[in-house]
Amino acid sequence: MKKILRALVLAFSALATGVAGAADWPGKPLKFVVPFPPGGTTDLIARLLQDKLQKSLGQTVIVDNRPGAQGAIGTAMVAKAEPDGYTFVIVADSYATGPAITPNFPFDPMTDLVPVAPLGVSPQVLVVKADAKEKTLRELWSRAGARAGGLFFGTYSTGSLAHLAMLELASESKLSATHVPYKGGNPMVMATIAGEIPLGIGSVGLTSPQIKNGRLRPIGVMSKERFPGIDAPTLLEQGFAPVVGDSWWAMLAPSQTPVPVIEKMQQAIYQALDDPQVRRVYQEQGVALPEPVTSEEYRAFINSEVQRWAAVVKAQNVKAGG
Repeated sequence: MKKILRALVLAFSALATGVAGAADWPGKPLKFVVPFPPGGTTDLIARLLQDKLQKSLGQTVIVDNRPGAQGAIGTAMVAKAEPDGYTFVIVADSYATGPAITPNFPFDPMTDLVPVAPLGVSPQVLVVKADAKEKTLRELWSRAGARAGGLFFGTYSTGSLAHLAMLELASESKLSATHVPYKGGNPMVMATIAGEIPLGIGSVGLTSPQIKNGRLRPIGVMSKERFPGIDAPTLLEQGFAPVVGDSWWAMLAPSQTPVPVIEKMQQAIYQALDDPQVRRVYQEQGVALPEPVTSEEYRAFINSEVQRWAAVVKAQNVKAGG
């Protein structure tokens, strides 16, 4: 009985401390860990939020780039950080694909961190060289059907969202496809332009510059609806399985971070995302604003993505580096 009473006292004490701390939060500088190098979309989003949140929260925000292992190194650091509401991580979709492809992953994406808020989405775009004869994905796949390996497609990495989404599409459509991995997005784009591969798959931000200058032509988007600025139909419109391959970005915090702090940060983020400058930069980068959801609602989405990609990797026997 004494143990039960002591546990209740400690629980109420921790709850009271969390609420009191949230009332005064933030009382010191905040750290946003970006588990990728400077210059990419994740880093850009972090620095946009840094500027807006410093003003709205009245505290310094430090952006700390900790790249490595497709984002796993920096994210693992935050998963092990003190859950005091002062350390956050801004992740991308590799948060969900990485555990499926990487042995001995350094954290559990479903339990070790808590979602704060979604930050943006951008669909994968299927592109061909500008003078390709095929006008649709169906035509491209029909032409490739007689060849061993079926349709060859390139992405920026084995185990990337684009790679796994295309394998899922091929499986759902009962068609054959072979992945050609490249060491980064730009080499994949240039290989598509040169005709080394018949199909390239990448985010709007990666592909749109070469679409605009007339060197690539989009033939499909892996989204529920057509995407502004990309003149291409969805997969469903072309008669394929409605596979969605959205790149996404989100802010997470260490598990056990006080709920009131999570909610306060979430409110500040949604306010920042509504800023005209942020909206303009997002549009320029091919990133759509997310639908506002609660932490638990977004946790459900992330967990479903983790399970989805793990199933694809297992079914297709995808190996790291393959």
